[in-house]
Amino acid sequence: MINIISDNTHVETTLRAIEKIIISKEAYLHPEISIIAVQGNLSVLSKLPPHSKKCLMTIPASCLPAVEDFDIQEKDDIFFIKSCAKTVSQTHQRIQELILQLYNETEKLKAHKRFSPWFVFQHQPQIVEQLFKGRAKAPKMQKLYDFYQSSHWQSLLLESFLGTRVFNFKLNENTTNRQVLLPFIDSVNHHFYADNFKVQPNTQTHQNEISITNSKTQSDSDETFVKYNNFDTLDMYLLYNYFEPQAPFVRSIPLNISIPTIGTLEIESRIGLFYKNPLPPTIEDLRIVIPSILKNENKTLTVAHLLIPGPNMPIALRRVLRFLLQILAPNLDITVLFEHVLAAEQQVLRKNIAYYTETASMLKVLLDNPSVSPEMIVLLQNVITTQLKKIDEYMQRLNIQI
Repeated sequence: MINIISDNTHVETTLRAIEKIIISKEAYLHPEISIIAVQGNLSVLSKLPPHSKKCLMTIPASCLPAVEDFDIQEKDDIFFIKSCAKTVSQTHQRIQELILQLYNETEKLKAHKRFSPWFVFQHQPQIVEQLFKGRAKAPKMQKLYDFYQSSHWQSLLLESFLGTRVFNFKLNENTTNRQVLLPFIDSVNHHFYADNFKVQPNTQTHQNEISITNSKTQSDSDETFVKYNNFDTLDMYLLYNYFEPQAPFVRSIPLNISIPTIGTLEIESRIGLFYKNPLPPTIEDLRIVIPSILKNENKTLTVAHLLIPGPNMPIALRRVLRFLLQILAPNLDITVLFEHVLAAEQQVLRKNIAYYTETASMLKVLLDNPSVSPEMIVLLQNVITTQLKKIDEYMQRLNIQI
């Protein structure tokens, strides 16, 4: 049994019940970890030294219930399962019940409604619309915005909460992705510089399992973290409702970059879609920032995202823009190409600065609005200030004037 520290006996009992089931199904929990559940917040501590990269948890497929197998509903901020697929195993059903029970006992839906921008600004549609514009081409954001516009509040609540808890998981290479919940791993918080989730096949079952390693990012804490995805500060606010400034880049808002006589770069704002085709050796180091190509037709190149980088990759934006423009116009003269790169960079910076500046101005109007908590306004202001600061620092590094 691992160590569980909780201020709520019901929460501890539920965690113990989950532990008993997953251990019986060959899950692995390192004996040096502790699950902390205090005031509704969960986290994981590790006694291992920071340099250790030992596995802390491994959860097999037999313990990963898929949310699409269940009709999950809520009433008065309490989850319940209305029905489930006939093919669901007893283990998956029981784990799903216990995970939802844990959410209820820690009052996760109440906290979500308090901090989620969809509900904080529920009666300020101009703010919600403005926030949506910042990630308008992301499918998950579009789905949530559709719920908001149609006043499907329960669907919005369930999707905005559960959508951040699920993990896209394939049982093996011959199956399709399913959205599964992660018992115990769900308690580990995000940090940009933490290790990623690890998915690997079990040599006995030949089914994939999910693991996390010891990943301490704070020298003064035993808390261990995992990197949920390549999120920037706005992504974390919109999806997870909190201020996380560590990401060293700013994901551009969706925009079109017009290149005279050549065509258009259409930038979306999707997360986690990177270029997977072969790259020339000279730009292989850009693999982690080059976006996936979604479409290339009619002189328009559509890409998944565009990142304004931090000091670790100071000229990555220009190199990525050069790569994309060479796809759009392969025979462009090198001098003309560089001029177009600089002009495209200016458009990216101007439009992102304008977006965040406009959002900040819209927030000022709400300062005297009693229906919106000042704390929530400050939270969003911190997000905006951080994004603008990172853009400004990028411009200073490259001596860019706008």
